[in-house]
Amino acid sequence: MQQQEKLIQHFNTYGKTDTWLNLAKQFDILPNSTSKQRSDKVRKLYNRWFKKEGYKSVISIDTANPFFKRQVETLNYANKNLQELIKSKEIKTAYNTLEEELEEFLRLKKQQMKNSLITPYIKGDSNNVLVIGDLHTPFELNGYLEFCRKQQEQFNCGTIVFIGDLIDSHFSSYHEVDPDGMSAGLELQQAINKLQAWYYTFPNAIVTIGNHDRIIARKLYTSGISSRWMKPIQEVLKTPTWNFLEEFEYNDVLYIHGEGGTARTKSQQEHISVVQGHNHTECYIDFNKTRKGINFAMQVGTGIDFKQYAFGYAQRGKTPMTSCGVVLNNKQPILIPYQ
Repeated sequence: MQQQEKLIQHFNTYGKTDTWLNLAKQFDILPNSTSKQRSDKVRKLYNRWFKKEGYKSVISIDTANPFFKRQVETLNYANKNLQELIKSKEIKTAYNTLEEELEEFLRLKKQQMKNSLITPYIKGDSNNVLVIGDLHTPFELNGYLEFCRKQQEQFNCGTIVFIGDLIDSHFSSYHEVDPDGMSAGLELQQAINKLQAWYYTFPNAIVTIGNHDRIIARKLYTSGISSRWMKPIQEVLKTPTWNFLEEFEYNDVLYIHGEGGTARTKSQQEHISVVQGHNHTECYIDFNKTRKGINFAMQVGTGIDFKQYAFGYAQRGKTPMTSCGVVLNNKQPILIPYQ
């Protein structure tokens, strides 16, 4: 109470001289409370003083005297204008304070994100390929990034392939859209934000375009809008050094997202080793022999968080297999289940 009395005395002498929070700090008001609680307390004390003391000091003059009556009217008018001015200043001060606090919060979050990002591994052998399953950002599984990065270093991989469905685009899905889900803008922004950690960790990568990646392009096509109106996907997702391809053939292995069937079927039809995503519940390595030699077929599983609302259409079916794949020196396929 002693500190509050000092603050009220300060108001009597000088009025409001600083922001609510700075005044709270200056007079040690609610030292163990949050900044908002402290600011609110000082503001309430000020309003109480202004209504009871400040206003009385203006109207306590003898109004019987015509001269003083005119003075009171003038002062009351000035007092009203002063209250409006104070309010406008309070709003401006509060806005500036909020803006400063927001900038500081964003700066700390950016620094925190930078500190938590995994250092890229740049020593890998380019003939060893890390295959990252469907992510469907922003609905990927927490920890899957760290898991993939660990396998990259363990198997000394210098080539990175995202097998497709980098983003989910649930807001525009051909399945039923959750009416309580994120808006189009919010989901896209969250996907972009989350992909920045992947982009930092794997700055150079191949992305085989998946059916979810091309949903927006398909919707434009259906609407009769030229593709020239659409930005390149790497520009939208802020991943300029990633190479987005329909398919990627490297060291006699074909990497595709695989909407048209399974890796096993594709390998047998094309007489080539195939690595494929798309089918979340399938995770296997199969071998087949041709006149030219032995080929393999790999289904790499996925990296999604199956509990997310975006996968409501599939949650009554099989549980997805969370894993990633590795192809060593063109001939040794490996699957690593997520533990």
